[in-house]
Amino acid sequence: MARDFTPEQAVSAIKKTVQSEKTSEIGTHSPMYKDYFSLETGEPIPFEQLSKRIRKRFAEIDRSSTSSMLDLFFLHQNWTTFYKRDDSFSKYIKETLQISRTHAYGIINSVKLLNQYFSYKGESAPAMNSFIDEIASSIEGIGIKKLIIISGIKDETKRFCLVDKLLSGDEITADELENRIERKSAISPEVHLSDEEILFSGTLVLRFEDSVETSLRNAVLKTVIRFYKSRR
Repeated sequence: MARDFTPEQAVSAIKKTVQSEKTSEIGTHSPMYKDYFSLETGEPIPFEQLSKRIRKRFAEIDRSSTSSMLDLFFLHQNWTTFYKRDDSFSKYIKETLQISRTHAYGIINSVKLLNQYFSYKGESAPAMNSFIDEIASSIEGIGIKKLIIISGIKDETKRFCLVDKLLSGDEITADELENRIERKSAISPEVHLSDEEILFSGTLVLRFEDSVETSLRNAVLKTVIRFYKSRR
């Protein structure tokens, strides 16, 4: 009966309704959301807790990534010696590791750069028992993208100087590093096809018979251009 419905029962009914609404709201989300709401209150987990968890997990990814870089470098360096492999390392990267060969060799060159850098430091280089830790720390501190860019700089002194600055805390962006690379301009040799003749700087290289097809002439022309480019 209505007159037997006490204030306590009313409060209890309201609490159940609110809790039911919260549960229903959570239930409308993907199952993954079970990790983002408190099972006790139904409220989202605190911002600080989620932020701390993100930082921790990204740090774990960085450590794992750095270890993989060192492993890849060691495998490449000892592919034919310790492991006596006679198959293609590039093919292994593509088919077994299934990562970009450009990125893989960028990683290898970056670790190689740090290896050379610490050898260059001589007496101030880290002790043998902490050498790997120093390289790993340097990869994490500088960042693989910047190391890949620096490893492409021809001048060894410039490379080591930039590593020094970055390890000392200098703020140098990847774009700024890119601008320091002296790129060799692609200058085509003075080779061209004139009627039935291929000329280099005005000097006759070879002469075709009238019956030679245009496609074959162009293919030979490209070969001659590559030859003279390789001699520059």
